[in-house]
Amino acid sequence: MGLSERALEALQQNLAKAKNMAKGSGRRKYHNVPTVVDGHRFDSKREATRYRELCLLQQAGQIHDLELQPKYILLGANGEPLVSDKGRKLTYTADFRYYDVELQTQVVEDVKGRPNDRWPLKKAIMRSMGVDVREV
Repeated sequence: MGLSERALEALQQNLAKAKNMAKGSGRRKYHNVPTVVDGHRFDSKREATRYRELCLLQQAGQIHDLELQPKYILLGANGEPLVSDKGRKLTYTADFRYYDVELQTQVVEDVKGRPNDRWPLKKAIMRSMGVDVREV
């Protein structure tokens, strides 16, 4: 006995809701929709769209060395890693990093819908480390 398309779609939606409920709440804090493109999972449709745009720019030769989710250890003014109360190194994970051929520089991007409360501090620390993060 096969399921109709409508019943199958309803079942898939219920399974997705159940997975989200198992993680905590039924909704994501910023109402973003996780999206998979080329086998990469992105936190939002906006981030996935930006990835597609960057792939096209790379194919056109306007950028190269596209990296996803590059991680930075945040450094204090003394050059030492900043640590949490539990002794863990504080990090910032950007959405993308690539080399812009026209600008002849490395670019770090963060796709923002709604910045969280930690974003201004992390952006300032990154700037003090000599890395300007471009918000898209």
